Amino acid sequence: MKTIYLEFTSPKQWFAPYSWLICLFERATYSHVRIKFESGWWSWSVLEAAGSSVRLIGEKASRHYPVKIHHRYAVTLSDDEYKRMLKLLRYAGVKYGTLQAIGIGLQRLFRLSKNPFADGDYSFICSELVAYFLFQVVQLEVPDSELPDFETAGPKAIKNWLDKHPEIARPA
Repeated sequence: MKTIYLEFTSPKQWFAPYSWLICLFERATYSHVRIKFESGWWSWSVLEAAGSSVRLIGEKASRHYPVKIHHRYAVTLSDDEYKRMLKLLRYAGVKYGTLQAIGIGLQRLFRLSKNPFADGDYSFICSELVAYFLFQVVQLEVPDSELPDFETAGPKAIKNWLDKHPEIARPA
């Protein structure tokens, strides 16, 4: 059994306009969600969609990307689930979905039923990567009304869903 963490964060840097916009549209104090896991003996890594791509950041490199952690959830994985989680590393290097994030903003602003810039897994935003984790690794089956589709869900939708399902993830 392995424990991984889903962390809801915001940058520590003072000037972060992209983060501010996400917080504004999400009506939240955090603008990002990421997966943190033990990657070796006494070492951890972060898998996230941020910057220009999906990236894997080790413990030493994370000092260059300081964040404030607003909420953290622990998810306990079986060995098979952990192996499935490691398969998410195949998305490392896939470009960040800037247009997709803009599409979520437009969708909310104009009350559209779909994200106009949805593109499947050609690009990723942070919440989409975590939704992939929940569905492909933990293999959740939830009604569509409970969690929006991957192309629409923002960090707040993921957090709200986790709050309703403590059997999957517990606050840490």
